[in-house]
Amino acid sequence: MDNLVSSIYRATEFIESNLSRKIALDEIADACYISKYHLHRAMSAAARRPLMDYVRARRLASSLDMLLHSTYPILHIAQEYGFEYEQSYIRAFVSEYGMTPSKFRKGRFTVNLTEKINIAEFIQLDNNGIVFETGFVLKPAF
Repeated sequence: MDNLVSSIYRATEFIESNLSRKIALDEIADACYISKYHLHRAMSAAARRPLMDYVRARRLASSLDMLLHSTYPILHIAQEYGFEYEQSYIRAFVSEYGMTPSKFRKGRFTVNLTEKINIAEFIQLDNNGIVFETGFVLKPAF
C-alpha cells in the first residue's frame, strides 16, 4: 500500500475509533506518522471536505442512531459524541442536516450521511500517486 493511502487508512481508522470524543488534527497526524499539513491535504481530497469537517460529520452521522432509537436527552447524546455543549451539537447538526436534532427525532426525515472513507475506491497509479473519485461542490454566491 502506498504511503499516502496507508496514511489515509490509518487516519480513517483512528477517526472511526474515536468518534465518541473530541479529537484534534495534531492527534490524528501523530497517530498516522505524517505531518498535519500533508494529512489535511490528503484527507480533504479523499473526503471532499476539510478534514475536521469530515470528523464532525462522522460524529454527527454516528449520533443519529442514538438520536432515533433512544429517549436520551439531546445533551446526553451530544456529550456521548464529543460535543462539550448541547448548543454546539445543535449548531453542527443544523449546519450538516438543515434541521435541529429534536425536529429530526420527531419527524423521521431523510438526511445525507457522511460515510467512512473507503480506501478501495482510490485508483493507485504505480506508486506515483492516487486518483480520487471526482466530485463537484456547489456553493452559494457571496
